[in-house]
Amino acid sequence: GPFGRNNGLRLLDRLALIESFLYWSASYLFRIAGFIIPILYLLFDIHAVDVALVEGISYFLPYYIAHIAVIAWLSERRILPVMTDLSQLLAAREVLSAVFIGLIKPRGHKFKVTAKGGDRSKIFVQWRMMSLFLTLLIGTLLSILYAFTFDADRTLQDSSVVALFWGWYNCAVLIMAVLVCIERPRVRRDERLKTREMVTLMSGTETRDYEMLDISISGLRLGGQSFAPLGTDVEVRIGRHVLEGHIVRQSRFDFAVLIKESASARAKMIRHVYSGTYLSGVGDIRAAVVARQILARIFQ
Repeated sequence: GPFGRNNGLRLLDRLALIESFLYWSASYLFRIAGFIIPILYLLFDIHAVDVALVEGISYFLPYYIAHIAVIAWLSERRILPVMTDLSQLLAAREVLSAVFIGLIKPRGHKFKVTAKGGDRSKIFVQWRMMSLFLTLLIGTLLSILYAFTFDADRTLQDSSVVALFWGWYNCAVLIMAVLVCIERPRVRRDERLKTREMVTLMSGTETRDYEMLDISISGLRLGGQSFAPLGTDVEVRIGRHVLEGHIVRQSRFDFAVLIKESASARAKMIRHVYSGTYLSGVGDIRAAVVARQILARIFQ
């Protein structure tokens, strides 16, 4: 703890611990409170925020635009405001549970291995995660419906307008959080990494060099037209390895080769693919593209 007397911590260490605690507790608690406050106002008229609409906009909007601009500049547009709210909401339940348990009982916890694997060939729903988001979403929608449909005394005064827009924004974030909990079937078994490496394909007496477009530990995609028909067995010389495979897909612009499964071939591909040569990150983040993909995900 940062306030212990005999733990040998320097002042800087204590300040770092306090800052870490405030981040993992206050920021995530504030994120959950941001979803509860509009519900409390619309249902019970509890004023956590009481501000005139024009005054609120005049203070908040310049700050929000400046905040987005600075964060976008520092992160090279890799941090998007709505996506940040979403990612913090997804982690809030587990983070706050860990904070609470750590405060009540800081010692004596058994290490729990994070659940991995599972069948991802079909739709998988994370019901435990979704329950919190569904509860908040239904509560927000019901509070808006009650406040502006069944409450005769409710009018669109300044505070009500703020709560209404706040509630609709929360609904948008909560809908995305619910969708995250519904995992679609994974078509690709392995992660693909982009590359422009040259490889050699051999079949019989024919040998050709091709440019790779991407690679995984189970196969590779090559640019150009294949020299052999679909299903042809080939040998692939990649780096210092020669592996057996066969052509599984063709188009006018590219074709794919699946490496034949064996313990030896898989070990060689793992060493080669994850040697640090290939790129796995996203080079450019575009807000419009992200928004379009989210809408496509909703209606698919």
